[in-house]
Amino acid sequence: MPKEDDPIEASIQLNEAERRSEIFPFKSETATVLAAFCAIAAAAFSGTEAIAASTVGAVLATLQSIVGGVAIRRQEELIKQLHREFHEQGVTKDYLDRKLVAAKSELQELAAEAVVRASEAKSDGAVRRIAKLLTKVLVTTEEIDIEEARAMLNIAGNLLDFDAVVLGRMYQEQSVAIEARHGNVDINDTRASWERLRNSSEAFRSPKVNAIGSRLQAHGLAMRVEVGPQAFGLDTYVFSITDFGIRFCRWCLSGQN
Repeated sequence: MPKEDDPIEASIQLNEAERRSEIFPFKSETATVLAAFCAIAAAAFSGTEAIAASTVGAVLATLQSIVGGVAIRRQEELIKQLHREFHEQGVTKDYLDRKLVAAKSELQELAAEAVVRASEAKSDGAVRRIAKLLTKVLVTTEEIDIEEARAMLNIAGNLLDFDAVVLGRMYQEQSVAIEARHGNVDINDTRASWERLRNSSEAFRSPKVNAIGSRLQAHGLAMRVEVGPQAFGLDTYVFSITDFGIRFCRWCLSGQN
């Protein structure tokens, strides 16, 4: 058991408590908004045509503060994650100066767009994906397809965290075989890999994986494979990671799952 007077343990417990409180991150603002909504509902039910300007102003001001507060928190998270990524990759100020000066305008615009996407991200996990992608773009010596990188940036900000976990598991299980076939999907290999995923993770046995796979497919990260009714009694569909999904994992998810 940890000691109650251990300052390190106390700090850890405080951080965990703050994390748990983020489930309802805007308690006072939420209360104000709900009160304003109730006032609007009361006016609507009574047939009153006009809504008091003070009520409208209060609602708008509170909503703006919530949106602004989220953006600030996400920007702070981006700074923290970039600091971590730059440290791990050994990125120096001089290197970054040279890279950005030499970069084409499209790459500079992509870096600026990453900040905007991070501000709009729905979770800290999305911000981490954006930071990892931006770092990769800035340090890689590979030829960058700007349009593909922009597509990855959009997906990184919008992908649900649990969907990212599922995709990461698919990458671990399927990427070697997919790359060996130069991106082509083999039905038998896919069925076998999906069975291994189902045996190792409850998430892949749940019918919810059908919706996850469909969302990943909508992003171009996975594709549904028709393997016939003999596979698993059709309690779940079967999905394969795509060649684009493999690149996305390497640029945005590496080390996160």
